[in-house]
Amino acid sequence: MPRPELDPSRNGSNNSSPDARGRQSWRQKLPAIFHRATSRRSRSSSAPVQDLQAFNRQARETNSNHNVRNGSRVCDRVAVSNKTDSPDGGKGHHDEDDTTESTTGSAYHEAWASLDEEQKQELVGGVAARALFEELLETDKRQQEKSIMRKGLKAADPYLGKLNTALELAGPFVSLNAPAGTALGLVKGVVSIAIAICGANDKVPANIEKLLQWIPAIDRCDEVVKTSSCLPDIRHTLVNMYKELLLFYLKSRDVLKKSKSGLRTALGMLSADITAHVDSFNEYSTALDFLLQTETFSTTQELKGAMVDDLVRATLDADREQAHHSEFEHYSDEACAWIESEEGFSTWLADSADPGVLLMLGDMGCGKTITAAYVVKLLSEMRRTVCRYFCRNDHSTADVGNIYRSLLWQLLRQKPALKRRFYQWQTSSNSYIEPERSSTQLRDFISTAILSSSSGVFIIIDSLDECEALARHSLLELFRGLHHKGARIKVFLTSRYGYDPASVLQCDITRIALRPSRLRDRAIAKYLVERSSLPSLLHETAVEELAERAEGSAIWIRIALEYIQKTHALNAAGFNAALKRLPSSAAGLARLYFDLFNQSCEGLSENHTLLQAALETLVVSRRPLSLDELVCAITLDMDEEGAITTVSDLESKAPAVDVLTFIRPFVSTVELGVQGSPVLRLLHQSLKDLILWGPPESWPLVGKPGHQPQQQRSKRSTELNARLLRTCIKYLLLDDCEKMKLVASAQDQDEGVDFMHLGPDLFGDDSETGQSVPVNSGPHLFFNPAELGLGHFFTYAASFWTAHFHDVVDDQRPQLADLMALCRPRSQRLLNWVYQWHRPDCTRTTEPFRVMHTFKLDPLVVTAMFGPAATLVDILVAYRPSPPEFVVDSVWTALRELSRRNKASLITKFVKHDQIGPILCHLAFFECVTGGFDWQTRDTQDWQELFGLSVRAQREKLLQSGNTILCLAARRGCLVLVRELFDAANQDPALRSALLSDDAEGTGDWKWEGALDIHQSIGQAAWEGHAEVVRFLCEQPGTLPHLHHVNHGGHTVFHQWARRHDLEVFRILHRHWPEGMLVKDIHGDSPVIELMWQFGLPEESLISFLWQLRTEFGVDLSGKRDDQSMTPLLVAARVAKAKVCRFLIVECSADINSLLGLDQATLRPFLRMDVCLPGDQKGHGEEKLLKELCSLIPLTTSREYLV
Repeated sequence: MPRPELDPSRNGSNNSSPDARGRQSWRQKLPAIFHRATSRRSRSSSAPVQDLQAFNRQARETNSNHNVRNGSRVCDRVAVSNKTDSPDGGKGHHDEDDTTESTTGSAYHEAWASLDEEQKQELVGGVAARALFEELLETDKRQQEKSIMRKGLKAADPYLGKLNTALELAGPFVSLNAPAGTALGLVKGVVSIAIAICGANDKVPANIEKLLQWIPAIDRCDEVVKTSSCLPDIRHTLVNMYKELLLFYLKSRDVLKKSKSGLRTALGMLSADITAHVDSFNEYSTALDFLLQTETFSTTQELKGAMVDDLVRATLDADREQAHHSEFEHYSDEACAWIESEEGFSTWLADSADPGVLLMLGDMGCGKTITAAYVVKLLSEMRRTVCRYFCRNDHSTADVGNIYRSLLWQLLRQKPALKRRFYQWQTSSNSYIEPERSSTQLRDFISTAILSSSSGVFIIIDSLDECEALARHSLLELFRGLHHKGARIKVFLTSRYGYDPASVLQCDITRIALRPSRLRDRAIAKYLVERSSLPSLLHETAVEELAERAEGSAIWIRIALEYIQKTHALNAAGFNAALKRLPSSAAGLARLYFDLFNQSCEGLSENHTLLQAALETLVVSRRPLSLDELVCAITLDMDEEGAITTVSDLESKAPAVDVLTFIRPFVSTVELGVQGSPVLRLLHQSLKDLILWGPPESWPLVGKPGHQPQQQRSKRSTELNARLLRTCIKYLLLDDCEKMKLVASAQDQDEGVDFMHLGPDLFGDDSETGQSVPVNSGPHLFFNPAELGLGHFFTYAASFWTAHFHDVVDDQRPQLADLMALCRPRSQRLLNWVYQWHRPDCTRTTEPFRVMHTFKLDPLVVTAMFGPAATLVDILVAYRPSPPEFVVDSVWTALRELSRRNKASLITKFVKHDQIGPILCHLAFFECVTGGFDWQTRDTQDWQELFGLSVRAQREKLLQSGNTILCLAARRGCLVLVRELFDAANQDPALRSALLSDDAEGTGDWKWEGALDIHQSIGQAAWEGHAEVVRFLCEQPGTLPHLHHVNHGGHTVFHQWARRHDLEVFRILHRHWPEGMLVKDIHGDSPVIELMWQFGLPEESLISFLWQLRTEFGVDLSGKRDDQSMTPLLVAARVAKAKVCRFLIVECSADINSLLGLDQATLRPFLRMDVCLPGDQKGHGEEKLLKELCSLIPLTTSREYLV
């Protein structure tokens, strides 16, 4: 009989066994993301964003797989099988897949090494344990029904199941032949001895029970830690556990060898002798349990933190924010240090709360931005929480949503404790709009985060005057609110002279002025010259000369240096010649730009045209353009003959010169595009103003008499916008844009087109009035239209042509034929640009605010959504909108879009138009123009004229369907239409009769499903909570039938009110019909019962509302007058509103006995009704409710439950 080999040094593998083949390790079975986390010390932060709830579910499943205690501890089970024995005892066997080996080996090796030589010799020499067992079992085998091993197997069966062991009854001691000196061999030997002890005792002793529970864990844990140096405590504990098992095995051999009285007697002796080793093993197992739980918790927290980090980065456009601010990291400390000596700055920087706002004023180009960047650096070095934003007068960086996302990302990065709150805020929103895409929700979250901060927060906003007006106002409102609420916030603002935020902030502001300084000019000049291409021998002269001439203009120094470098001066003579041509002061900045422009063109008209086109394209682009996009745009713009019809034509006709060489002095690089093409932004606001002032040849005239800058700027801006619009449309009309199927090429799987939506407010700031299809979360997948054959400019043209179309003036509108071709219904060209329009960042998830299905788009609808009125008239006059050039109901869809854009005056013109007016003379007109927005937020003067005109024009139709239109207007809160209807009815009895018809089914063409929905005018207004409409209707003579109306479900206006539960609506209804509160529906439910069933109403709000009903209106909430099977208390309990139940019982005298019963046998309380909540929520709701109710009854009867 082969001897068990326990010495690992005699084998080729430290912990391998044949049953390891094809078996995944514990670490391998974990979810992939958990696998990464267990080696988190070396993990990068680029793990993909995953849903945290999904992770929690994975973690729970993982724990259930590898837990041991109570059948579910931290490591999965070891397969202990006699099939692992090899003919030669396992010597030399090595698992081919087990090639990973640490420098220190396994914990089993270390435990073996810790034994002394005598113990090792005992284990590897002498009589085998199996032989000893066979000798002592000689008599036991004679009576198989009383076999100790059979009894042991039966007693230990629950634990062996977890071990997945397969000990053969015919050969119970085969496991004592430990194969290959592995840990698994030791485990099998120990298990066999433990089984025998269980059989001798006819039960499983407590200490053996725990040993059997923990044995499966150690081998799997060893697999995890043997290749890691990051878990030393767990490894040390495992070594001790293995050592105790080795000593256990050694002691067992000694006892068996000394026993001469049979196996049962030997096992009795053994039970006492091994107690110390078993107890030590169990103590170590307890420690291992604690360590594993701690490590799992730590790993889980780190995983969650990493996932939240990725979620924050993805949702807040962190990459864009970093790229934007990297542009402002280059400045001279020496040039900015002056601000530290300013008394106003020192006071602002102090810890005192006031003054909290510091405004630095200065002329354009004097160095405000670099000073703001220096303040950011200064605060960062002081370890203050600082968030900064450098505004630029363009559509992307000046957008308030981008500003808020940037500030929030910086705040979360510096205050990691807020990340979990951000995650909860971002994932728990019930809005169709993602909260990080809503400027209002972003502002509210930032405000809450700053107010909750225990340390001060510094916010730096540079170039506030360059922000969009709405964005600027929103920012200042945020700061004002924080200041008034006592937040620990300091705000540093920079602006040009002429703008004062005091009227919005309404707080004390400290002002400092950035005045000209020769020392600062010299420091700036020195910083720039040292980084220029000028020969070093000219550096000192250049610094002195530039500083002398700058007169406080930092941008002048930069442009002057660019000009000098363009002269390629190599010596003092060349340098002096260049200096002579420079304007002598910052007042000549426009002239300096002009000279630099001419120098860059090198006297060639082709270069002049090219550079001018590039600058004029950049100045009106809605975002920074890549170099490739810019080249495509100017190439197509200069194609006056229309020779370019394909993307390949465009590429072949691109300028042969390096465009970047010409434009480099006038731009700064924002970031690198996906293919390395630099993304460009105009160098400075002064350059942008100059380009919008006029073409380059007129720049020397700036400041001369006879010119009106503001008027000229506005005119030129519209001209350049129309020019870029024409370029975008020309690009989208290329043949490739009709042939290529972008949807199929960009997506991994087939997608329909119904999900493509165009949104309500593309040019305002994150409007929240429209509905949206929920956007998928998770990591973004990108596509590249250029690689798919659509060229480099397709992304911009498709994404932003509508923005340029929105701003075009009537006399510069695009050609009608081009618009018809671009928006032909269901054309591939339309599908392509709409698909891209949803995804301006080329991700496969759409942007929010999408409400219009693609199959409803045509030239008329698109123009109604984005274009000027003149183009709408052109289309309606030139075409009779009908298929196939237009979609079905194109006119009515377009009318909805005009109404959504609040174009009442334009619609009025159409109603009055000789050709268009008859088309709109239809009852569908009222349905189209009244929906989709909040009427309370609109100026109704223009709408009053429109509705008055329409009501008079459609009198005959209103005599048939007047009640339908009245109910429609009331439901939608359109008080202006309701007023116009009644104003007309006051002079027209027939119309009044039609309006006040009380036919319950007389809702005409617009019927709404559901018993509550179908109602009369007052009920419809109450259903939506329109208090002003309800008040007006109740005050009109003859509306009493509408007030008392009961629909076919028995619902009164009070039942209708319960849906929105607006308190003012209730006051109005109660004042005009107090008895209506007692009327019940056909099911016997009162309006209060209807109110109680509102699941979405928070408990605190419901309690507050019920309190007002009881105290102000005397509503009985006790339930004594209600059907006892449906009282307010019972309904509150059914929806598990425990706090509401307490309120009704304590404050309203509701009967607790209707909810709570008492088991007479156990004196334990129980609920008399079921909670109507889904899934797991039901059990939680019942437990919460029971505890709340038990706190209201005598403790003597509920003590057992409360304990």
